[in-house]
Amino acid sequence: MNRLIRGKTLPLGSYWLMLAITGVLFALVATFVDLRPVVDENFFFSTSDPGVQQTKKIERRFPSQPEVILAVSSRDISSARYLGKIQRLTQRVRTIGGVSAVKSLTEGPTADRA
Repeated sequence: MNRLIRGKTLPLGSYWLMLAITGVLFALVATFVDLRPVVDENFFFSTSDPGVQQTKKIERRFPSQPEVILAVSSRDISSARYLGKIQRLTQRVRTIGGVSAVKSLTEGPTADRA
């Protein structure tokens, strides 16, 4: 049995042959090629890259602590309910181990003191 494709006749069995070859190639790749991603220190930039070396030199000269900024939003940021939630969040963040300082909106100047 033949099939007409773009003006040429191809035997119908050739489709099954191509499908079988594709399946075999897929099985070979899945078996012998390690497709697990490897993330190491050279994933983005090599440790021998001059830019990376310069950055490390700056970090040694000017050490700093890592910082995390929490941003919370609301429709009415001046409401007592919102400020109370921010105060509770501030207190909870202070209890996290390794936290050395917390700066909060609730500890800034108020309208009476400003």
